[in-house]
Amino acid sequence: MNLQAQMGLNPMLTPNLRLLFVLYRVSPIAGFAPNVNLLAEQVGPLTLREYLARSVHQMRVAGMSVVSADVDDASQSGVVVFFGRDPAGRQLFQFQRLLLTNGVCLIATASQLPPLDQMGENLRTELAGILNSLQRA
Repeated sequence: MNLQAQMGLNPMLTPNLRLLFVLYRVSPIAGFAPNVNLLAEQVGPLTLREYLARSVHQMRVAGMSVVSADVDDASQSGVVVFFGRDPAGRQLFQFQRLLLTNGVCLIATASQLPPLDQMGENLRTELAGILNSLQRA
């Protein structure tokens, strides 16, 4: 099974994007398995602000609704919150933490069906921990 295709990642549009891993909830909720995935993309000389502006534009062109996108220039890290659709067409809430290091953007994404009240500060901390552990490796 090609997880990148299942996630809607088109290798023709994102040739430098690689799926590193996916963690799924064991028991699906309403037929959807909430998950956390980690992607890496070679971005070369782009700053995170430039990369994020391009990514947000691509999300909007693809029909996603971007709720917020914030960058910390000093740490070259950021957060994006947006709505997309799961393969069944249901609204999907996604929360991303990004970290740019050595020309590679690491993107940790948590995906779930609403309700949104389950997405909180603990998740932000967990996603940041995933990225920070990779930066030290």
